[in-house]
Amino acid sequence: MDELSSSFIEGGFAGIVGNPNLSPEKSTSYTGNLEYYFERAKIGASLFRHEISNLIQFVGGTCPAAELANLPGIAAANCFSPQNVAAATSQGFELEAGARPVDWLYLETGYMNLDTKDDNTGHYLFNRSRHAWKGRMNVTYEGWNFTTRVRYFSSFGFTDANGNGRIDRNPSELAPSNVQVDMRLSRTLKNGIDVYDGADNITESRVPVSTSFPLEGQHLYYVGMRMAM
Repeated sequence: MDELSSSFIEGGFAGIVGNPNLSPEKSTSYTGNLEYYFERAKIGASLFRHEISNLIQFVGGTCPAAELANLPGIAAANCFSPQNVAAATSQGFELEAGARPVDWLYLETGYMNLDTKDDNTGHYLFNRSRHAWKGRMNVTYEGWNFTTRVRYFSSFGFTDANGNGRIDRNPSELAPSNVQVDMRLSRTLKNGIDVYDGADNITESRVPVSTSFPLEGQHLYYVGMRMAM
């Protein structure tokens, strides 16, 4: 409902205006996958292609003047509304590998290359990193479980600062690359209760994509308990 009709202001001096004239997205996907398993490891590779018509994206500088007048203090370039940005194609490949060198340790890693463009203009889409890498380590020992996850995302198009309807490859319209680190420690008690704590985004580099310019990331600490019935 927010995307269709309402208007509001987000943190970071960004305005959001609905668009009641959106057409639904339609997509066709193709994928091929190959995996090979060893005694204590596996490797895999995937090719994919996604074709989307009537792609919906929030685009800066597209708010009608009458709607912008209801958002005091918001510049026109920082006012976003959802738009059907014609047809788009996303394609690329993903590589994955995992191994358990000893019974208490599991390691996995992966890399994805993503190419996303507007089919009509040839311009890159917003909020898509070309390169992404992930890694995870899981240690399990006598009821203890420790997991750490590392992810890297290359720089991506963030905003249409000059209002020309496309992403220009300059610092004013790009978000920086970022590395995200999450950790979690849990303990399973004899009565089936798990207690855990952890921290997400330890590097404080996760880039929010819902505001008009990249802001510093924030930590998220948590504690919890879970019972297996």
